[in-house]
Amino acid sequence: MNIVEKILERVKALYSDLVYVWGKCDELSEWDSLAEIKANWALLQDVAARAVLCVEYCAGEIKNELKVLVSSADKKKAAVAYLDAWIKLPVYMEWVDDMVLGWMVDSAVAALNKKYGKEWGLTSKEAVAKVAKAEGVGK
Repeated sequence: MNIVEKILERVKALYSDLVYVWGKCDELSEWDSLAEIKANWALLQDVAARAVLCVEYCAGEIKNELKVLVSSADKKKAAVAYLDAWIKLPVYMEWVDDMVLGWMVDSAVAALNKKYGKEWGLTSKEAVAKVAKAEGVGK
């Protein structure tokens, strides 16, 4: 099992509040107006930020347990792979989904760095939940 797979395994266990999101934007009919696209986009940005937080926390756990430093590139791969496995975009968007998801992950990281600096304080699952619930994290 490579490092990205190890991160994904832990993130899946940690991040369990996805049912609400997928129920909101998993049908083509839920993307058929500008208002729905805007609402779903905001929801997906929030999900990306939460996934990034979970990946960062799990990478920290792996670093402490296995004494392996997880690169930013591997963390991004894990976040994109996690989101891609769950988010089913409309058929007309599938050809760009990795690029869009990569941008969403980069955007979430930039927003979190701007708000919290390079250290996000993710020392426990409770800290992840607290930061994830902070207003405007995914926006």
